[in-house]
Amino acid sequence: MKKRILSIAVCLLPLLSVGQLSNTHIEANVAGIPEQSSIVPLAPKPKIVLTNEVYEQKKIAGTLEDKYEYMIMNKGNSAPLVSVPVTEEHLKRMHYNDYQNKSSQSTSTQCDCLVPLDGTFSVAEFTNGIAPDYRNDDGSTASKALPFTFCLYGTNYNSFYINNNGNVSFGAPYGTFTAVGFPSGSFVMAAPFWADVDTRNVASGLVYYKITPTYAIIKWQAVGYFPSAADKVNTFQVIITDGSDPILASGANIAFCYGDMQWTTGSASGGSGGFGGTAATVGVNKGDNVNFAQIGRFDAPGSAYNGTTTPSGVSWLDNKSFYFNTCSSTNIAPIVAGLNNCDTLKVCGPNDSLILTALFLSPEAGQITTVTVNLNGTPNSSVLSITNGNVSFAQVLIYASSANYGNNVITFTATDNGIPAQTTIINSNIFIDSTGLSALNPQINGVLGLCQGSPTTLSVSPTTYDTYLWSTGSNGTSISVTTPGTYWVTSTLNGCIKTNIATIVATPA
Repeated sequence: MKKRILSIAVCLLPLLSVGQLSNTHIEANVAGIPEQSSIVPLAPKPKIVLTNEVYEQKKIAGTLEDKYEYMIMNKGNSAPLVSVPVTEEHLKRMHYNDYQNKSSQSTSTQCDCLVPLDGTFSVAEFTNGIAPDYRNDDGSTASKALPFTFCLYGTNYNSFYINNNGNVSFGAPYGTFTAVGFPSGSFVMAAPFWADVDTRNVASGLVYYKITPTYAIIKWQAVGYFPSAADKVNTFQVIITDGSDPILASGANIAFCYGDMQWTTGSASGGSGGFGGTAATVGVNKGDNVNFAQIGRFDAPGSAYNGTTTPSGVSWLDNKSFYFNTCSSTNIAPIVAGLNNCDTLKVCGPNDSLILTALFLSPEAGQITTVTVNLNGTPNSSVLSITNGNVSFAQVLIYASSANYGNNVITFTATDNGIPAQTTIINSNIFIDSTGLSALNPQINGVLGLCQGSPTTLSVSPTTYDTYLWSTGSNGTSISVTTPGTYWVTSTLNGCIKTNIATIVATPA
């Protein structure tokens, strides 16, 4: 198994208080979470077949009735659905980063969760689209056979549907464009990002899939939103397996993987400019109104995460991966965000420091996850904080020195209070490089005193590094700040990462 090397050179920072760290990274709010229900599952909805034109008229007018499940057929699509393999010419035509950056991408799928497109993928053949691109709104594919068994809450499935609106389903296709929160008795699905995806604009990407003897990948590549908007696009995918394929971490049978996420809501769901309205949903649902796992709901820009039920900022999902096992008939183990057993975090220089955060989600509402940390004797390391709850996290501080040059392992153990209790264990590999990286030395510039009613600007220099990501979700070289607090920017250069922090204080008028 090929390991991913994440090179990190973090500057030596003044320590924040636990409260500062907590509020900066996570704003969890689990108040008012409803108890799980034992309501009898709803019967399948009657299906109505409409043409694309009639369906869109009703959708814009808001006259689609919730009691029906609509099937959309394109009048011009009289030809049979044909599988369209992905070619390099196709990728060039679509201007995909997967093609442009192909030479620099790893082939390790377990550690690089977002799998690059290649000739083993095909374009998803939506029944209301026309080959070769099958652009559509609210469409679904015909049932696709799985050469393996996918287990969802104790039920085995050997076929599935790809739904354009950011999910795969079992037993029936769904064209529903306004997401609901889980649990629900109406949908049997795995939803990496259930929202109103619309690929009819030629500037939007498409939906792709590949099926192997032991796993399947479904990828929404740079897709737009309703109505035919592509000013913002989302890239995400789901991997489902037989539970033993090494494409996923040991013990997992499903993964959600994310690239750049830029929108949450179509206008028919109450959104404006891609945000607001009814939040998108990320999770899995058995369809019995009881068993589910929800990672979050998203309705806004930015990277603020507010827990598994309160809507959050969509940029929080950027470049994250979630591995878990859906085969349990009663309780899914805590889901770790970002860290994986195969990751190696590389501190690029001596005397630098690394603050490592392990985040665990209790996907079932009301559950509490307890986290413990084993430093395994790593020199110059300490546990900064542990916060237990429906969203739990632990933070570890490591100073680079001659005492810990080489590889070090920090073990995080997260156990929920479900029945039966489930445990997730993550070993984070920290490599301290004795050679250092003197070229990576970003700085935050700006006025750190904020007068009431007047913004201040924070800028990072130099502006020639590979990427920048601010705590606000911005990826530019500067941000405008209007409220006091702690802000940081993570800069990357040649694979190494360094984070700088600035604290803005309010000054008297």
